Amino acid sequence: MPIKFEASSVVKDRTTGKSAVKHSYMKSTATAELLKKYESRSCQPKHRQKIRNELTRRKVDIPVLSQD
Repeated sequence: MPIKFEASSVVKDRTTGKSAVKHSYMKSTATAELLKKYESRSCQPKHRQKIRNELTRRKVDIPVLSQD
């Protein structure tokens, strides 16, 4: 199974009434969005490690986070 970036959500089309499940996978997320989430203070260590693995797979330089 691919790694999730966010929880899946159900999107309902207002005109037809049909609902579809929207999945958010790590591999389909933009690099800029991954870096923004990685650098935020609200990112949990578990998710930060998943993002770090994805950035390493993409061969992107990972920023060093300050401890203050």
